[in-house]
Amino acid sequence: MCICESEEKRYYAIFYDYMHFKRAYGELDFDGQEAYAMFIMAHEMRHYYQLRQMNSSKADEPEERLKLWRENRENKKSVGEDCTVLEFFMQPMELDACLFAYVFVASKLDILMLLDEIDENYINELEKYYVELFGETDEELFPKRKSAEH
Repeated sequence: MCICESEEKRYYAIFYDYMHFKRAYGELDFDGQEAYAMFIMAHEMRHYYQLRQMNSSKADEPEERLKLWRENRENKKSVGEDCTVLEFFMQPMELDACLFAYVFVASKLDILMLLDEIDENYINELEKYYVELFGETDEELFPKRKSAEH
């Protein structure tokens, strides 16, 4: 799924590739597929929110965050061309969208998604960003990774 915006006019669209989704998540049970589908949709809808906030004359987000998002949008990197997958997801807009989606799935489905394949530095950045947005918590934000348990 991706969100697209036209420079000439403000059109937004989210495209869904069912076959790609099934290749990536088809071996999961229904609950796992539902969690990932909701995660992806929430992630892309957060990008839509970000764009709306950056273009709003009365934004709800702090100016510092909007400035980071605007800079990110102007200097957005593409995986393979400009950066690694990790560097791509460390960009302010991506970090924000991933955290939003993670929290959305956790709150709506009562599921903390396992992040086994995710770099530990990225998880640390998600945790720091969570604290910045919502404050400290005693709850475990991200389940322990399998590799950390061995």
